[in-house]
Amino acid sequence: MEAEDFSEFEPEWITPISIDYKGHTLYELPPNGQGLCALEALKISSHFDVEKYEFNSSKYLHTMIESMKLAFEDGHHFIADPKFREIPVKRLTSETYCRKKSTQITDSAMMMPLRLIQSSDTIYLTVVDKARNMVSFINSLYHNFGSGVVVEGTGLVLQNRGSSFNLDEAHHNCLEPRKRPYHTIIPAMMYKNGEPFMSFGVMGGHMQPQGHLQVTSNIVNFNMNPQDALDAPRFRFEEGKKVLLEDSIDSTTMKDLMNKGHDIEVVSRLSLQFGGGQIIMVDNEQGCLYAGSDPRKDGCAVGY
Repeated sequence: MEAEDFSEFEPEWITPISIDYKGHTLYELPPNGQGLCALEALKISSHFDVEKYEFNSSKYLHTMIESMKLAFEDGHHFIADPKFREIPVKRLTSETYCRKKSTQITDSAMMMPLRLIQSSDTIYLTVVDKARNMVSFINSLYHNFGSGVVVEGTGLVLQNRGSSFNLDEAHHNCLEPRKRPYHTIIPAMMYKNGEPFMSFGVMGGHMQPQGHLQVTSNIVNFNMNPQDALDAPRFRFEEGKKVLLEDSIDSTTMKDLMNKGHDIEVVSRLSLQFGGGQIIMVDNEQGCLYAGSDPRKDGCAVGY
């Protein structure tokens, strides 16, 4: 890197992307971030009566897993630096498109030729003040110690996000000079009736949109409070038909999912493969704030 690389850089004030989801508006960062995957997965799943399914039943998990696969398929095709490629965000999150995508979901697990990177080195925090200003903040060097390169005389470790580029020159996310790669970190916010409702994030590389999908559904579809929404057992789609399930999910449910064709691996929630989230929820009627902190990672909820 040269001095010119820094002098030519300017911070950007961007417009978030969003969807309406059952009376709520979920906001995510636009590409080159993967918030698009969370929005599309939620929109696809909305074409099923998931709120009527038993929570974390095989029917519910199958629907959410398959919705996530389809969203990742589009995300890994389209998400790139918008300065270099036009990304059809509105089309990919539209009612018509997502309804059509939902018809690809059958009773059998689909094979998805993707391999998602495992990572658990992100930090997330959220703050809400007395005026109800909300901050949703996330940061990461990507892998352990990023690139492993320290800038001499500063102690700053450089990230290794460039590893997320695609080396196919025809791909949207192909490696090009001064281009930002597909980025995993996605702080989120949710509004209800036009008012701030929730500030949240779920750490963990490609677990992040999967965490957003599950936590949002827990709150909107099953009326969980922030802590319950974070405590609830999770799945993590990895590649092909492989899905990680937390060991607290019912064994009968796991067998049903395997019968649907899912390649199930049971993992302890302490493995850090299911991310870690933080939530602050605003109750405008009661004038209260509710918070939750994920037991899978270190963190806490503090009021003052």
